[in-house]
Amino acid sequence: MTDDRWCCNGNAESCRLCTDPNPPYPWICPGHDDTPENRAALVAPPVVSLQNRRAHVHNAITEGLSKAGDWVPLSVRVAATRAALAEVDAWHAAGDQP
Repeated sequence: MTDDRWCCNGNAESCRLCTDPNPPYPWICPGHDDTPENRAALVAPPVVSLQNRRAHVHNAITEGLSKAGDWVPLSVRVAATRAALAEVDAWHAAGDQP
């Protein structure tokens, strides 16, 4: 079977045109029409929601602690996530650029 998808590798979770936050199992992208609007959506920068941003920071903190061999309660990891986001927000508010 050949895969004629132009939008992704077939995984709905990695396809920027599959916008359903809970795609049906087995998470296969149905394929999308090759239109100028869809092409533009693929090259546009991704929209990062606050929830997504918080999850990325939380996952990085959890992974760092795990690699160090440290286990801390969830409440401490959440507090560390909030503190890290507050520092980043203050840094951006000061006008600093990455």
